[in-house]
Order: sequence, then C-alpha cells, then structure tokens
Amino acid sequence: MGKAGKPRGKMSSYAFFVQTCREEHKKKHPGEQVVFAEFSKKCSEKWKVRLSIASYHISIAKLLVMDVILCHTAF
Repeated sequence: MGKAGKPRGKMSSYAFFVQTCREEHKKKHPGEQVVFAEFSKKCSEKWKVRLSIASYHISIAKLLVMDVILCHTAF
C-alpha cells in the first residue's frame, strides 16, 4: 500500500503470481523461514513453465480457428 492506505497501482501478472506462490507456501509451511533468493528462483522457474504451456495452448487454439475458417470457406 502506498500513502494513506492507497494502492500503488496495477500489479503485474508476475507480481500477482509470486504473491500467490508466497501465500500458498505460508499455508503449507507456516513457521518456516523463506530464503528470498531460492524462493524467487523457484517462482521464476514455475512462471516460465506456465508461460510456455499457455503459449502452446494459444498456438493450438489459433491453428484450430484457422482450420475452422479454412474448412468453411467456399472456394
């Protein structure tokens, strides 16, 4: 939070992802101290995997849409 309890602005999707990972980790390991460098590295690796999976799914979806368009186009 910024001054007077106001939000700082839009949160990036990566920052939201890291915040969510941190909250999940706290729930699973309530009393454990977190080494920031290790935690950050693990979050970064998870983010890259999820990003590549999302890119793959988007590519497949685009191919499917093109297939539908081409199959329904009169030549």
